[in-house]
Amino acid sequence: MNFQMKVSRFNPHRYPILVSLGFFLITLCIAFFYHTYWTIFDQDGLIYYQAGKEILNGNGANVQLLNAGPGGPVLFAVLDSIFHDGFFVIKLIALLSGTAIVFFSYYIIRNIFSARVALVGQLFVAFNPWFNVLSTQALIDLLPIFLSIVSLYFLTKENWKFYDMMIIGFITGLAFMVRYQSILVLFTAIIVILLSQKKFSVKMSYVTVLVMFFLILASPMFFYNYAIHGNLVDSNPDYIIASRSKYTTPEWQNQLLLNINEDTSKGLLLDFDLTVKNYFYNIFYGQPSNLFGFENRINVSLIPAIYVIGFFPVLGGFLYSLKIKLDKANTIALIVSLSITAILVIVLGKFNDHFFAIVMISLFVLLIINFKKIKKNLLPLIIFIPVYILIMGILPLRSPQHFLIIWISIATLSAIFFIETIPVMYKKIINKSNSRISSSVFSIEKFSIVLVILILLVNVGYSYLLYSVITSGDNPTFSKNNLFDYHNKKIRYDAEIQDITRILKKQPNIENSVIMTNYILYGYYANSNWISGLFIEGPENDTVENYITRKNWNDWQIFYSNINNRPMDRNNLNNPIPDYLIYVPRDFHLNYLKILSDPNNPKIPPSFEAIYKSQRGTVVYKIHHEN
Repeated sequence: MNFQMKVSRFNPHRYPILVSLGFFLITLCIAFFYHTYWTIFDQDGLIYYQAGKEILNGNGANVQLLNAGPGGPVLFAVLDSIFHDGFFVIKLIALLSGTAIVFFSYYIIRNIFSARVALVGQLFVAFNPWFNVLSTQALIDLLPIFLSIVSLYFLTKENWKFYDMMIIGFITGLAFMVRYQSILVLFTAIIVILLSQKKFSVKMSYVTVLVMFFLILASPMFFYNYAIHGNLVDSNPDYIIASRSKYTTPEWQNQLLLNINEDTSKGLLLDFDLTVKNYFYNIFYGQPSNLFGFENRINVSLIPAIYVIGFFPVLGGFLYSLKIKLDKANTIALIVSLSITAILVIVLGKFNDHFFAIVMISLFVLLIINFKKIKKNLLPLIIFIPVYILIMGILPLRSPQHFLIIWISIATLSAIFFIETIPVMYKKIINKSNSRISSSVFSIEKFSIVLVILILLVNVGYSYLLYSVITSGDNPTFSKNNLFDYHNKKIRYDAEIQDITRILKKQPNIENSVIMTNYILYGYYANSNWISGLFIEGPENDTVENYITRKNWNDWQIFYSNINNRPMDRNNLNNPIPDYLIYVPRDFHLNYLKILSDPNNPKIPPSFEAIYKSQRGTVVYKIHHEN
């Protein structure tokens, strides 16, 4: 049987459920038989879980979540009251969310393109290393992404009804209570409605229904925040802006950090010049770099293991979807936009920070000129990308999971490139050369399929290495050169957690004791209270005694520690003193605190008794207080 007959008989409609089921079974095995303990990577889920428990226990006034709504934490706590295992509950939600994302990705793309394109796009989502890893971790990230994906399914339908707008508003409101950036789907929906609907009355009615149902579903969070904290959205991004921005000054950074316990952000108002510099750096370098890996293997491109290359399938799929012809209008627009943008970058900006503006602005100009050629139901996936970039450019986002909300657009454009763009381009080349094309066309289709399979295999290997790093217990923000340096660290980390837990649980009254640690998962397993310390707080030259009492910490450092403590202490009411200290050595710690890595160092206070030291260098101290 020749390849042409096989292609004609290929029926991908049966495979979406199989792909989703395979994803579910594999991640299920990893999540519940291999990832059996909190890691450094997913201990943010522990913070949300603890916050939800304290909200339900009536301590909500002392809870602050800097970049998330209370919906997710409360859901975790409610389910924990049923299953009595917060770690299991959060992993289960992540697993189900990841599987649902894989499942709905096929039907979103199928709303627009052929079943073959939809299947390849679904495979790109299913084999994305970050979706793989996050589906096994006890983190909150995938739940709002899943809800956003469901909203996009209804938004990409060929014809809308009022109930579609109701469902989109409903689901977006739910997602917003978990992660605030989910509102980007609402903005995208409004823009798409205004651009695609011809009748003004229909536009307004759709937008009204959409916003009304969003507000109805998000209203419990608005009422809760206003009643408890006096504001509708209890979030302040100033800590992220201050700690991660490319351009900063000590004065500007300190002012922002001192404001992190306030109700409103000052990040955009304190220094307009710095705000503008950071904004254009974020949208023209920071975000594209983290998407496509300009200098780091830690990215969310189609092929994260290879720098930059993941950008080209997205570019090819985008240009093909616009049905661009090299006519006079497009050629002139492209030359003019490239020239003007290049001149502006060279004259007004820094080429290293803004070079990608030349590409982005030129593509945007082509989008505007060829806007009417785009399929109506493809518009949401196209519009979603600039909406995300322009709005989220305010924040210096660096973590890969922050970009997964737009990954359905990346997967779709990449699938178009491999399944439609490459064969069509090849056919045109063959036609121009006056060659026989019947066998050639099918050989190029086979070649495209081979490329897709190779990409999936590379991503499987990357997923394995990524998961090995994360579960090793080392900082997940590893550099581009040490991704492959981890071997057998997971086993040592697992044993370390068990050893520390066993030792601490034998200590008298441990459930009422306080542990100071930079990794709060140890306090969770000991079933004790904890103080979060990063070992960078306070002045550079101080004493260990002053550090553990937080005597010379800045107000914002105390606040940031308090909102990550158990019990949480947003209003600084408790002033806890640690009974134990768990020190995990890191290069960035204050130098005077590094003596804690050696229990025999004579400079260690006499009240510190070392009761454990692991092969990895983690030291547990018992602190004897004077009565």
